[in-house]
Amino acid sequence: MLVHGKGKRLTIYIGESDQWHGRPLYMALLETLRREGAAGATVYRGVAGFGAHSRLHTAALLRLSADLPLVVEVVDSAERIDRLLPLVGPMVQEGLITLEDVEILKYTHRDIPPLPRDKRVQDIMTRDPSRVGPETPLAEVVRLLVHQGVKAVPVVDAQGRVLGIITGGALLRRGGLDLRLSLQRHLSVAELHERLRALEREGKQARDVMTPNPITVPATASLEETGRLMVRHGVKRVPVVDEKGRLIGIVSRYDVLRTLAADVRVGAPLEPPRAAPRTALDIADPNVPTVPPDAPLDLVLHRLLGTPYRRVVVVDAQGRTVGLITDAALLAQATAEERHGILQALARRLHVGEATAGEGRSAADLMLKDVYTVPARAPLAEVLQAFIQRGVKRLVVVDEQGRPVGILDRRHLLHVLMQEPH
Repeated sequence: MLVHGKGKRLTIYIGESDQWHGRPLYMALLETLRREGAAGATVYRGVAGFGAHSRLHTAALLRLSADLPLVVEVVDSAERIDRLLPLVGPMVQEGLITLEDVEILKYTHRDIPPLPRDKRVQDIMTRDPSRVGPETPLAEVVRLLVHQGVKAVPVVDAQGRVLGIITGGALLRRGGLDLRLSLQRHLSVAELHERLRALEREGKQARDVMTPNPITVPATASLEETGRLMVRHGVKRVPVVDEKGRLIGIVSRYDVLRTLAADVRVGAPLEPPRAAPRTALDIADPNVPTVPPDAPLDLVLHRLLGTPYRRVVVVDAQGRTVGLITDAALLAQATAEERHGILQALARRLHVGEATAGEGRSAADLMLKDVYTVPARAPLAEVLQAFIQRGVKRLVVVDEQGRPVGILDRRHLLHVLMQEPH
């Protein structure tokens, strides 16, 4: 993000009637500049002027349809202007382009505004969330989480005061659960029953698994304060308590991002942090697990187990994205012959090579063809909207040829918005 210092001003003089591929040239220029990550651009409409052909153009009342002069002006870093020139130059087939050195004193635009200061946690929290007591059997806790589709449950005492919280991660680390919660929801009734019976035999209670003394916030806490707490402590959701420490709600990372996305539509321009990332590629993890369409099931599982994102991108011979395989989708599409082996592999009980029995099944047979992607140069506001509108936790970042160049997690985005390193 260029805030101040040496820069360049690119000025393009064109006519109002100029076209590019059947569209007004000035709009085509603006969209190209925005797509390529320009800091901003402005179009000015002249009231009169003449160009190379010496024809006089005017906005006089009787000549409202005249080809009036337009000026498109861009101010940005010298490096970005140098990259933009080869793209916009060929689009101006008749006109004038100039370039000047400028001194940038201040840049006060931002794609994403900070969290609104007039909103509090109580405005966005889920009220009266599910809860359990410290003596609640662990099998009952898991049954509650699976059936209600929630990701965590606070543990409270008889007065409703928060003692701890049980998350999916805690169930895997301390509860003896062999599959994460979202995969438990893809189990058959018999498979889930088998796992719950195993938990019942172990006899663990909520107190044995919970994270004690979790981070909590009062209902009057600001969204910015809450977002920073989530980033700093690496948590996805926080219980909301009253003045006596009693549970009254729960707020999640998604709640915070959804609130911010609503404000992006309003589009309040505000001061950005120095050197803030500006595009999807700036914050994406470049380590994208990929497989070719003919990859066998064992290789797909190997890649799935080797990535924290629990998904593998399927790419063609040119490296372009053609599909996506997630662990949940893989389990849902498994044949009866494959299902037990896949469950064992996902539970990390066997080496991947021992886990599957299906012959001939490949990535092309298992992949989802509807892949949620964002362009590498998409501004962060567009990334945020994509997360919220599509309701997903992760996005694949692709270049102009559709090749995966990164993977984005909602955590990455919240870290940037809170100006914390990720």
